[in-house]
Amino acid sequence: MPKLNENNTSFSIFHGLVIILLTISVLLSLNAIVQVSKWKGNPFPGFFLFNTVTVSQVSLPHWPSQDNDGPKSYDRIISVNNTKISNSQQVYEMISRYPVGTSITYLVERDDQKITLNIPTMEFKLFDLIQVFGVQFFAGVILLITGAIVYFLRPNIIESKAFILLCLSLGIWFIEDIDYQTTYSIIYSLNISYLALIFAPACWIFIALVFPNKKQIYLRNKFILVVPFILSALIFVAHLKYLNNVRIIKLIDIIILFYMLISNILFLISIIQNYLKPESKLDQQRSQVVLLGSIFGFFIPTVACIIIILYGINYVTFLTIPVLFFPISIAYAIVKYKLFDIEIIIQKTLVYTGLSGVLGFAIVIMILGFNYLFASQGGWKSPGFFVFLSVFLVVALNPVRDRIQNIIDGAFFRKRYDYERTIYNLGEAMTSILNIDEIGKKIINTITDTMQIDSSTFLLLDREQSVYKVNVTTLEKLKSSTFNLDVEDKLISTLIQKRHEIFFEDLISDNKYDDIKDELILTFNKLNSTLIMPLFFKDDLVGILSLGHKKSGLLFNSRDISLLKTLANQTAIAVENANAFRLVEDYASRLEETNKELIQTHLQLIQAEKMSAVGQLAA
Repeated sequence: MPKLNENNTSFSIFHGLVIILLTISVLLSLNAIVQVSKWKGNPFPGFFLFNTVTVSQVSLPHWPSQDNDGPKSYDRIISVNNTKISNSQQVYEMISRYPVGTSITYLVERDDQKITLNIPTMEFKLFDLIQVFGVQFFAGVILLITGAIVYFLRPNIIESKAFILLCLSLGIWFIEDIDYQTTYSIIYSLNISYLALIFAPACWIFIALVFPNKKQIYLRNKFILVVPFILSALIFVAHLKYLNNVRIIKLIDIIILFYMLISNILFLISIIQNYLKPESKLDQQRSQVVLLGSIFGFFIPTVACIIIILYGINYVTFLTIPVLFFPISIAYAIVKYKLFDIEIIIQKTLVYTGLSGVLGFAIVIMILGFNYLFASQGGWKSPGFFVFLSVFLVVALNPVRDRIQNIIDGAFFRKRYDYERTIYNLGEAMTSILNIDEIGKKIINTITDTMQIDSSTFLLLDREQSVYKVNVTTLEKLKSSTFNLDVEDKLISTLIQKRHEIFFEDLISDNKYDDIKDELILTFNKLNSTLIMPLFFKDDLVGILSLGHKKSGLLFNSRDISLLKTLANQTAIAVENANAFRLVEDYASRLEETNKELIQTHLQLIQAEKMSAVGQLAA
């Protein structure tokens, strides 16, 4: 009981921290919108400044910072029109006094050299605001919303806690960066934006240690989680100490970005390791999703940022757009722990990419051919070409797609089954089978052959004994055993309560099975099962289908589950029909037996009457 109270206290503290940080994020968002909106239409120096009077890396192609004679990243402004300045707010205030287009003289310090620059003021337009901060602000809001949704949907798992911390650090950084370079409100003095940026790599490492599964180094010593956060805190202290030293600040910025890159590489290694050597099929599915999201959503933008800092390239904040792919992929993997559709998504992407390539190549060939053969009639611009192209697309589109589908299925997905034909064939067969044993053999053979499953078992309800007995199985150990499940078994009661299939991964990942997990895992292992599908007829659980692994090594997807549910419904109806037919047969048999007994009794009565008459005559 003390442990439970301690866990509840820890959860309440973290829950409160999340709400506080989200509240701060909302306030930061509102402050940024109000402050920066004041810039629209006002004179603008043509570059942004940190409050240390240092030129930032953010710029647009038409700004003077893109010119050879313009300011560069990490240039420090000493004076404006021969007026010495102490903070960036003074620069913006002085610029606002001059009309748009006025040439302003800046004395800047660059690599220990003092340089004079003459730069005209410009109007800060709405489109400038959207390009520079709009995209980044939008990305920050999406990050916060995504993190909050994941956390409040699954608050009890450590993956959600790590994910919400990452989303908060990145989201606050993206949102507060507007204030960090423009308005310097009271919130800026707290260094919240830089604090969020510095702690982002620690959050990456946190996720790498617990997602998609908990690493051994974390299980052996959970204190390891504190180490990256301590490192981030030390970097933050160094940043505050050398805030006015441009060289050291530039070095610290590079260290932070390399720290970000290293943490991202550690996460990638973790994901690749789980993908190649997964502890379960669920880990492999999660890794498959996140691997794509991490490469395109964070690794590439991080490398781009490092190049930008090293070479002093001014950039537009559109680099923040691909970052969204990564948290969304993690959010999908955490919340939707049954990733049925990922295989289908990859399959369709490959098919239609191949189809686009083949058709594009064919159209190019047709254009070249028409230009060569019908040059005098206008080549591909002639109406005949579009008629020919339309006929070609109508005739060739489906065959080409099917051919590509078969090639990809054979190369990547081992085997493809015909969904509609499988249902039709089984439904047609079930209408003519009235023997329960034959029904069991038919459904097991159909599923095993269609999906190429290594083992399967069909258990059927015996109402007289109130147990579920093995009717048909491909497992040798069950053929010679008397294995059965009582109607009070936890698996049976769970199937009746949930009324849907149960995966072995459910028992590991879904908290709702915690109380009965051990007992269910034991039953799954006895059946050599990865998936158990219930067979319901109305409200009665009439049978169970237990399925092992696919021989291809692939996972069950949404198409498989849809097919299995349909087959299970057909089988349940066939079983009830067979039971009803057996009852009719039993009734007919009893009726025939009763008729025989009535005839025998009638004959006995006639014989008795005859004997009685003979007795009377003899008397």
